[in-house]
Amino acid sequence: MSVLAAGELFLQGVCPRNEVIFTLDDLVVAAGTSGQPLDVASATRLAAEYKSATNAAISLFGKNQDWPDEVQQDIDALLGEYIPQVMYAEDLMAQTSPENFVDAYYSGPDQTYSAEVGGRIRASLGLNSDALASCGINR
Repeated sequence: MSVLAAGELFLQGVCPRNEVIFTLDDLVVAAGTSGQPLDVASATRLAAEYKSATNAAISLFGKNQDWPDEVQQDIDALLGEYIPQVMYAEDLMAQTSPENFVDAYYSGPDQTYSAEVGGRIRASLGLNSDALASCGINR
């Protein structure tokens, strides 16, 4: 697979995840700063979308793709980071109160390593280093 094709495939997998998790984050933060209770129905819908997008990325990245050698190890590491994210999304989807959803949201797995790995992949594939900008997300 060419570096250009790998970059396009990478973005196809990560951008839907990025978009939905940043939207969910905005919803949770807005509820916290406004003093209004979190809209649990919207939050659990977004959690379901996050689960779906994460499963799609796992499927896309794990299809024995012929990734360029310089990113194969990081793609494998990213896949390992995504599996707990599915369980995290399922936990969020199960929450029924604003308080429990927010607690579950903030007790999710640390994504620092997956962000670092994603950054290395973007750099190796010549993509924008910013996870949002590389996906065309403006915040």
